[in-house]
Amino acid sequence: MVNLNQPIRITTTRVLLVAGVGALLLLHKQAQHHAALPSHPHVFHGQHGPDHIRRPPAPPVTMPPRVVEKVVERPVVVERVVEKVVEKLIERPAATPAPTSQIPLPERRAAIEAWAKGEKRQWTRLEAIGVADRHATTPALCIDGFHDEPMCVPPFLQVRQPWKVWIVECHPSKGWRFNQLIHQGFDAHPALDRTYDRSEAHALVWIPTCMNSFSVDNWTKSECAKLAVLDESDNVGHWPQVRNTHFGLYFKRSWVHKRNGTHKVHHDVPHDLQHVDVKAARKDPHLHEICEGNGIHCKHHGHRAWKNRDHPDRGQYFAPLPYAVWDNYTHGLQLGSERDLRVVSTIRSSLKRQPARTRVVEFLKSILYEDMKLSEDEAVVGDTGGHRKTLDNSYFGLMRRAQIVVTCNPSFWDGDFRLFEALSSGALVFTDELHTPVPYPLVDGVHLVVYDHADRNDLERKLRYYLARPEEAARVAANGLAHVLRHHRAVSRVDYVLRSLADKWQAHPEDDHGRWPRPPLRKAPYSETGFQIRASLDHELHALDFPPDPKRPLVG
Repeated sequence: MVNLNQPIRITTTRVLLVAGVGALLLLHKQAQHHAALPSHPHVFHGQHGPDHIRRPPAPPVTMPPRVVEKVVERPVVVERVVEKVVEKLIERPAATPAPTSQIPLPERRAAIEAWAKGEKRQWTRLEAIGVADRHATTPALCIDGFHDEPMCVPPFLQVRQPWKVWIVECHPSKGWRFNQLIHQGFDAHPALDRTYDRSEAHALVWIPTCMNSFSVDNWTKSECAKLAVLDESDNVGHWPQVRNTHFGLYFKRSWVHKRNGTHKVHHDVPHDLQHVDVKAARKDPHLHEICEGNGIHCKHHGHRAWKNRDHPDRGQYFAPLPYAVWDNYTHGLQLGSERDLRVVSTIRSSLKRQPARTRVVEFLKSILYEDMKLSEDEAVVGDTGGHRKTLDNSYFGLMRRAQIVVTCNPSFWDGDFRLFEALSSGALVFTDELHTPVPYPLVDGVHLVVYDHADRNDLERKLRYYLARPEEAARVAANGLAHVLRHHRAVSRVDYVLRSLADKWQAHPEDDHGRWPRPPLRKAPYSETGFQIRASLDHELHALDFPPDPKRPLVG
């Protein structure tokens, strides 16, 4: 046994042993350093020069020769302990990159300047490929650009032949926002002419939420065949006035049945399934392919009754109806303005009515204020009491000052105005998944960022990633704003309704019932119609791999 009270004898062997251990530790740290050098996932290799250029190899590090000397009373026990320590040091795995929580955020002023730089660069790219045009005319939407020059984005419209449209008059105090949105789209579309004579119209439009007392009981079948119902209500059912009536196409905004922010319908629904007994869901083998859980909550996309789905002899046809950008949202928006707020989220929390949004609000307060130590001058979370019918500073004004705007879909229905209000602000929008198919879909990492509303870690790592890279965040934000101005304005949504209606007439001429008059025929078929997108996973909004692919499109 070694006596610990005995004085330590310093010998040449011990000195060399300590020197050898120190040299091994130095070599091991150098090996860890070279192995752990991170390759930035969002920097293109071409910016660092050709791949064949390599650094010259470092000169080898040699250990000094060990001098063997015969020493009396050799401390065998201590030497073995040192050898075991050295072996463990050599076998230790290479160091892993720093966790997300340790990624440093840029200083506030540097982040503001980097954002402005990235925003200007991206809009320059968008203008170069024709998405934006300084000199575009109506129906292009122009916003204040850089150097006091407007930046205009023309919408991509497919309906170019003249149509006459008759619209059911709405109650002035009901469904105000959606009513204004749709009427703005009809007024802005260059191919449409609104008529007040139902008999001479090519298409008839009814918005139930702003005129729920309307009835088609006295209509002929040919008139009903021209009817497009635009239902923006939150529930998944359809209005009783058209339950057993022929109509052209029923557009439904709340496309899936949700509970606590989670949808309860699979997406790939077979189109040839005309009748399904919901009560017998547990026994029907087909339902296990299209329903989640035990089938009790099995609901069809967009309406309550499976038996009416695509039933030709009843004329029941359904298509998704996402919201859109109201042109008024962009009034006063200035590209290149200073965005001094890092994160803004004004969603309202209510544990009973909106549990998913309540979770997100609590996540944000914990992440931003407690973990990131941001002040209330840098991040705003919670309902600010702003009015969404006017462009006030407590709602739209805050989003226009923000680099990142976090929103969340309702817990018990799908889709809301908040997503498009946020996108129209020019900020980088964070949102959860959206299961309502959308024409010309938004893409995660290209136009916005998709997070999991039930996963705090997922939200935090994506927030830290884009807060640490304000120039990249500005690029995605510019893509999102340009994309919605091109494909998701009010005029774009009206164009989608009419081309979907024309697509249905062409696919099912047996339901025309002498429909007259007919709009001019289009030689090429329409694309991105309601029939084409309603069962498409690619047209829903889902989270993609993260971190995003550095080779994803620079413009969207």
